[in-house]
Amino acid sequence: MSPGRTRQAERSSLKDWLRGQRCLRKVLKAIHPLAPQRHLANLEQWIRRDVHEPDFLIFDGLKKTRGLFLDIGANRGNSALSVLNRTSAMRVLSLEPNTALRWSLVLVWLLYPRRFRFRLVGAGDRKNKGWLSVPLGYGVDLSSQASMDPDELGKDYVLERLGVEGGYGRIATRRVVIVPVDDLQLAPDVVKIDVEGWEQQVLNGMHRTLQQHKPVLIIELNNRERWLGRLEQAGYEIFYYEVSDGLLHRGDLPASALNVFCIHREALSPVSQDIRKLLAPV
Repeated sequence: MSPGRTRQAERSSLKDWLRGQRCLRKVLKAIHPLAPQRHLANLEQWIRRDVHEPDFLIFDGLKKTRGLFLDIGANRGNSALSVLNRTSAMRVLSLEPNTALRWSLVLVWLLYPRRFRFRLVGAGDRKNKGWLSVPLGYGVDLSSQASMDPDELGKDYVLERLGVEGGYGRIATRRVVIVPVDDLQLAPDVVKIDVEGWEQQVLNGMHRTLQQHKPVLIIELNNRERWLGRLEQAGYEIFYYEVSDGLLHRGDLPASALNVFCIHREALSPVSQDIRKLLAPV
């Protein structure tokens, strides 16, 4: 066996061993003083080959499909890891405006150096600089709730996590760079949008990309009334993922739905075609 294959086999054996250890979480907690919580979360997700949300189990049906996954609102890289963990040929480009998450994304790059890249920018409808509102909780990582729209942080569930009434949280603002996706001149096959109320601005800034490449969209369900009808008018069909059968379904979105999957009627990319194979029979 060649040295390269030997190292690969040793690495695989080590990951298999770690994945099966019940004490994994205790070990990660034990080294907590040496690394931020989100770094440990990335390592644990990588070791377990896990997904951060059930909807991303859809990528089990795209294990060998080649394509570009554009991750808008990357946070610590949890969506990127979900895709990279469940596929072998999908490339990921993450966009994240919060520079405090730089090292979490560097860690994802170290784990998947050939298939992962990131840029510390946010997506919007024009190129400029803006203010990112970031909720901070004592001992709790709340970066996933960061938004370019400060009104989003007034939602009940965010206030509950912040513990505003008890005085256990606060809001920080950070100056960030915003660019339209169209300016990046990408040809994505799948675009994930998780931007906490900034969806309309992101979609406005990728009008040409949607027209030319018709990527599959995975969008977190925030303020759907602002953008869902517009996508339907543009030729997109709306689906939700059902964990029980691993398929995409049409119809009224259940209350438990976290994201919608939007597939253009005229999309012909290999990724779009493979995802269509995962549609539930009508």
